[in-house]
Amino acid sequence: MTHNGGDTERWAPKETERIRDELAEGYRRIQQVMPQVRGPGAGQVDAMLAAVRAAVVGAAPTWLSGDVAVAIRAGAPRPAAPGDLAALGPRGLLIFGAPLGETTLGHAGPLGRAPVNGLAWWTAAIDGGGIHANEVEPDLLIVHVLSEYLCADSPWSPAVWSESTVTDIGMFPLPLGGEFCAPSPEVDDLAPVIELLLGIGRGVADGRLAFEGGRPWCDPGDSSPRIIDTVISDPF
Repeated sequence: MTHNGGDTERWAPKETERIRDELAEGYRRIQQVMPQVRGPGAGQVDAMLAAVRAAVVGAAPTWLSGDVAVAIRAGAPRPAAPGDLAALGPRGLLIFGAPLGETTLGHAGPLGRAPVNGLAWWTAAIDGGGIHANEVEPDLLIVHVLSEYLCADSPWSPAVWSESTVTDIGMFPLPLGGEFCAPSPEVDDLAPVIELLLGIGRGVADGRLAFEGGRPWCDPGDSSPRIIDTVISDPF
């Protein structure tokens, strides 16, 4: 695994499928060791692992260049409409050509910060038993942050990610109901991630994003790699 910083393009678009397969295998290995993990919340963690692995396996891995990410973030709505995040669909996987900033999530890396190299997400509902995957009547978008670095907080061995280009360093929820504003980058280092997701959601809802070959954003059953290669960056 590489651990170099900077903002140059990391991987070619053709590598998104390989990265997706490696990531799915990492989640599978964690699920294998989960029966050995005890304590409060172990069942919830197991359910989330199953949900994110299903999302990664079932989503079309999408490659995003640094320039396109900047254009999409510039178009992020403020505030976002209730349907903007929902337009992302029930599952997704983004791989960034260049890191989308750094985050302290998971205290990864030697300095407690890690480059954000990708995102995976799935929709969930809240009930008395916790958070569960739900594509029909979801309350939340559960976003997993992917990085070249390893998370220092994981209860399992780093060996589960030994063959993966990126690792899952942590997750956070976003509400799917009502208006929503991205936080300021000065108070939240995940602000660029949230801005990007809001920008993509609005772009999809308004038809402002185009994919290589004219493919749609959500195409059930289609999990082959794709590239966002056109952004209409007029003000949203």
